[in-house]
Amino acid sequence: MPLGLALAVVPAVWATRVFARAARRRLEGSRSLEEFAAGTRPLLALAVTGFAATLPALHWAARAVTDALAPSGTPLAEEPSRPASWAAAALALLLFAALLPGAHGFGRAARTGLATACALEAAALLTVPAARLPGLGAVARPVEVLAAHHGVAAVPLAACACAALGLLAYAAVALTGATAHHREEESV
Repeated sequence: MPLGLALAVVPAVWATRVFARAARRRLEGSRSLEEFAAGTRPLLALAVTGFAATLPALHWAARAVTDALAPSGTPLAEEPSRPASWAAAALALLLFAALLPGAHGFGRAARTGLATACALEAAALLTVPAARLPGLGAVARPVEVLAAHHGVAAVPLAACACAALGLLAYAAVALTGATAHHREEESV
């Protein structure tokens, strides 16, 4: 899975650049800010969907590379479980969702989104020892149920997916404004 995440860097950067270029062209041809925002939202959705569509192929390619590089006779690692694969995809989507605003001058929002994912995972992990304290047995129940029904990878999947959705919602507002693309144009 780490190789799959490393391979995801190229399509993430490519999708971000294609979105930025298309948004700048849209800015030049727009007559109003509302027209620009309305035209940029589909571009953002297309960039996110395009990146997300590459993730299964990258997962497959990473698996094929690790299988090919394994010495003959060496037992291969087991295929990751479905929740583990989804958790890796959610992490890749979170990193892409942080790259989008970060590349357009909204680094604080990107850092906040990543810190939120870390805090959600830490909170989930801390519920288990906290539940051992008297009177706090119910604190860990949601995490235990999630892990029991979907596997332990469901916890990082939920944390990364929630933070990614938050960052994408922020990007849908911030990156459809003309100032996001004007700032980038000056730095390039």
